[in-house]
Parts: sequence; C-alpha cells; structure tokens
Amino acid sequence: IKEENPYTLLMVIASAIILLILIVPKSNVNNNSTIKTTSSEIIESEDKTIEIGGEFYKSKEEAYKLLKDIPQTRRTDEETIFVESYKLEK
Repeated sequence: IKEENPYTLLMVIASAIILLILIVPKSNVNNNSTIKTTSSEIIESEDKTIEIGGEFYKSKEEAYKLLKDIPQTRRTDEETIFVESYKLEK
C-alpha cells in the first residue's frame, strides 16, 4: 500500500495560487495599454471656457481645482490626462 504525502495537496494549491498571481496582472496590463492609446479631447474656446470629456469649465484653473480632488479611478481618461499635464505646466 502506497502512502500519500500530506503535503501533496498543499503543493498543488500553492502552485495554483502562484499561477493565478502571475497570470491575472498580465491581463490587466493589456487592458491599460489600450486605454493609453485613446486620444484626449480637451477643447479650449475663445472665451477661456474649456471642455474636458464632455464637461465644460470656466477656465483651466477651475477645471484643475475640481478634477484634482476626484480619485483617479473615478476620472475619465481625458480628465486624468488633463490633471497630469496641468501639474507639469505649473
């Protein structure tokens, strides 16, 4: 009669968890790369009104003040690009 090693099941479970950790983030990276390829639409009109992602703001300063407090996960791509570029300008 062959005795089973009690650690065999533990090794199988640990291997499965390690594979999941290695595979799952790779799929998220691919999704993020498609987001970066989208073009941003920031339109500034003659009267200093600015449109970012379909929302209108009186000025770039007002847009930055309102958008910087929103968590990045809740901002649109255009809003995030604007906030990051505004930081670089100042």
